[in-house]
Amino acid sequence: MSQYPKTGTYSTSTNYRVTAQRGLEHLMLTDIAQKQPGELPANAAEWELDPRFGNGGYVTTENGGKAAAFRNKKTNRVVIAFSPLDVPEALDSKLTDIDDIHDGGKKQWEAMREQVQDYQYVVGANTQIEMAGHSLGAGIAQHALHDTYAPNSPFRDWGVKGYGYDGIGAAEHMEHPERLNQGRMTHVLAKGNDLHTVSGKHAGDTIHAVEPSNKLPVVGDGLSHRTEGLRDSFERTIKTSDGRRGFVEKYEPKLEQDTGFGKIAKQVERFGKGDSLLNNVFNSKPAHKLRKLF
Repeated sequence: MSQYPKTGTYSTSTNYRVTAQRGLEHLMLTDIAQKQPGELPANAAEWELDPRFGNGGYVTTENGGKAAAFRNKKTNRVVIAFSPLDVPEALDSKLTDIDDIHDGGKKQWEAMREQVQDYQYVVGANTQIEMAGHSLGAGIAQHALHDTYAPNSPFRDWGVKGYGYDGIGAAEHMEHPERLNQGRMTHVLAKGNDLHTVSGKHAGDTIHAVEPSNKLPVVGDGLSHRTEGLRDSFERTIKTSDGRRGFVEKYEPKLEQDTGFGKIAKQVERFGKGDSLLNNVFNSKPAHKLRKLF
């Protein structure tokens, strides 16, 4: 795997707290994008779905991609949030192909690109546009930023920012990953979670790492890939006096095959190629019968 840029550090505690607070907001919005509720939860009171995007604020593609657009009621911010892979839906082969993971969500992005870019035209250049995603959604966000900053893109001078949280890498699946440099794409990765390397290196030169507390659920010897670890780190960063407790200074993501998550990632990689234990389970007769019940 190619060399990663070193994880970054901030000069002041304020910068850490800003990243943590923004991260909590983005994770909340990506969770809504995944669940697509009729009404937003109480903790999203400062936000509203923008009905000008997709179908009443939501977009769902036939290959498992999900997104939602939100406007902040108090500021000039718009967040286009990309959902992580919806695992229950992924079990239905009619909805998604697990192999999509291995191009960093490129297929999902291509399926929703027209709707996202149409929405960018609607909100206009004077709006602060953020693209945020968790897991697979962060891969989609990287592809979205790649197209946003293309030489012939009408959005390249709009100052659009991208944010990924425990995202899968997409750099090896795009023509010019350097377009996401200069702080255009910011990643926050949970130390010890090797699943975010399953599709290779991340695009963008701004990477921060957090180290969740050991109270969180584990899979094998790796921290849960759910958002609890990131939320825990962000909350500790906001609450502590030094404002950086949840962050770590040195971390280079690697696909470690001797860790619990590394083994899972390897199985996922083989699953996309049709050769793994997961294929045998998902293609078994009991699994087919279960899918017909839902």
